Amino acid sequence: KPVGQAELPKGQSTVTLQFAAETTIDRVMLQEDLTAGHTVVTFQVDVEVNGAWQSFVQGHPIGTKRIALGAPVAATAVRLSVLEAFAPPQVLLSAFAPGPCA
Repeated sequence: KPVGQAELPKGQSTVTLQFAAETTIDRVMLQEDLTAGHTVVTFQVDVEVNGAWQSFVQGHPIGTKRIALGAPVAATAVRLSVLEAFAPPQVLLSAFAPGPCA
């Protein structure tokens, strides 16, 4: 079960998932709505730690679903940035705490 989710606003290239308190995560799941076809070419996910943004994962493409693993980090926010896309993307960002996948 995700510790938080945020949907990329229509026509935007960045979305931030803000936690109510510092939260340890070790993976994010990105789900692209492919109704209009594949749009995301490259993306970056950053985490906010002690008030500063740091890179968590970069990649290409997203497709239907991409689960990206990283080192466990205590973050106050997670930010998805779509760096390149063919058209305005529709993406759901989910963050997960360390532990078994259910």
